[in-house]
Amino acid sequence: MPNQPSPSRKPGQGEDLTGAMDLVLRKFLLNVDDMLPARIVSYDRAANRAQIEILYKVTMTNGSLNPLMAPAEVPALTIGGGGMCLTFPISPGDLGWIKASDRDMSLFLQSYEAEPGNTARLHCFEDGVFIPDVMKGFVVKDGDAATLQTLDGTTSVAIKPGSIKLTVGSAVVSITESSVVSNKVIEAPDFKAGDITLKTHRQSGVQSGSDTSGGPVV
Repeated sequence: MPNQPSPSRKPGQGEDLTGAMDLVLRKFLLNVDDMLPARIVSYDRAANRAQIEILYKVTMTNGSLNPLMAPAEVPALTIGGGGMCLTFPISPGDLGWIKASDRDMSLFLQSYEAEPGNTARLHCFEDGVFIPDVMKGFVVKDGDAATLQTLDGTTSVAIKPGSIKLTVGSAVVSITESSVVSNKVIEAPDFKAGDITLKTHRQSGVQSGSDTSGGPVV
């Protein structure tokens, strides 16, 4: 009975020098981690460490499918700078990507300073970062704006040139340059009760201490 072709070998590889070199390169790349889809198992937001499941199965030589082993934990991408950052309450089941670093960065994650590699690992998910990515199941109601929003779009901050729109359910507040008076004192409207007006109101018999003043001057 002829041997079954290996799942890691494409048709034509090994039949000549070009095919053999192609096979060698493919075998080499099988041991090089780069980027794959992943799912959150648990997330410690204070420590910014995520346990993940890699959403890829490896085809073995006998044709069976085995899950790809995930690292114990990895940091999650947190965009920030200038004393500010943007974080999310990442939850179990959230999707994203595991991206491998070029070298072992375990010592760097202890000091956050330039450090040598603690091992000879290269391009390994053990030295990866989780990149959150919703991917699907979200509704964008402001397609021409950059938005920070809930998945269903019922609560959002939408920003585009010249305007900001805040949406919370049916309540919508739009802010534009023409709708805001900047660096000016806004005069309050006058209030009247009978013949007494707030703008020109005076009080009679004004005294100091605990004395009681007289009535309004009409």
